[in-house]
Amino acid sequence: MIRRFAGCCIALGLILSGAVSLQAQMPGPFSADMKVEMENGMSSAGKLYFSDKKVRMEMNTMGRQNVVIRDESSKVTYMLMPQQRMYMEMPAGAMPQRRGADWQAYDASNPCAMMTDMTCQKLGTETVDGNLCTKWQLTGTGERAGTKVTVWIDQKTGIPIKSQTPRGSMELTNIQQGPQSASLFEVPAGYQKMDMGNMMQNMQRQH
Repeated sequence: MIRRFAGCCIALGLILSGAVSLQAQMPGPFSADMKVEMENGMSSAGKLYFSDKKVRMEMNTMGRQNVVIRDESSKVTYMLMPQQRMYMEMPAGAMPQRRGADWQAYDASNPCAMMTDMTCQKLGTETVDGNLCTKWQLTGTGERAGTKVTVWIDQKTGIPIKSQTPRGSMELTNIQQGPQSASLFEVPAGYQKMDMGNMMQNMQRQH
């Protein structure tokens, strides 16, 4: 069960890193409903909360509630298991290679303006969930060669409300801008920390 939880979180991370990292560059905090479709046919639905380089994702995957908290300032990711009141802590280097932009300010009319290892191609405009968006193709160079992310950026808010990668897609709806509670981005009191290093080693031995 724990192994399946870790696998789900890593799969979500591979898709969401290309989109959430862009969302974190937005000027203000917000919350949104989120839907993720993965290449293996698995789908997840839940909520996303963003505030000042911190992101919380609450996803229902295979009937289980998964919570992932990413803090870009401290370069740490927390994976929470609410039913077991347990959590795992992973440094940035322990996560799979990121597929999107780093955390930084950027020009919504040119997402690659501040990225030295990504190039952008404007593909036009489309309306997504009632929002007029600019569609961009982001292509990695150098260490990110081969990386491709397509994003639809809301022209009004600058939020990338939809993204697609070879590993799947993500879409935000019901975006609500405004302050988010600091407690959303903290591990709740009473949660027991798991030894992530030992668990990953055991998973590798079984493959």
